[in-house]
Amino acid sequence: MQKEAKGEVYPSALGGEVIYGNNAGKYSLDLTYLKDAEATGNVTVKTLRKVNGIKQLDNGQLELDVHVINEEGGVDAIEYYSCDKLFLNAGSTGTSELLLKSQAVGTLNNLNEHIG
Repeated sequence: MQKEAKGEVYPSALGGEVIYGNNAGKYSLDLTYLKDAEATGNVTVKTLRKVNGIKQLDNGQLELDVHVINEEGGVDAIEYYSCDKLFLNAGSTGTSELLLKSQAVGTLNNLNEHIG
């Protein structure tokens, strides 16, 4: 907030954004992990994507069903990505939703009873 008051960053807390978090004062993913990951050259961040489901493939890999959404929220395309390891960072609710939905439709069957 001191930087906001000095005009060094845009007014977030002082601009009334406190209910949404202090956007000028926090070290969000785009300023930390994603920035560092992109700097390796091994990561590409794609915006306007929403993971719709997770599927366990026969070869042990996981496949993501990803909706490419437009700015109005409509689905423009569907993309599929596969990986050996998956780290979910959709928050508590979003992560639980993805796991439970995938389990319920039978595409992710190796989850235990503690999910959700």
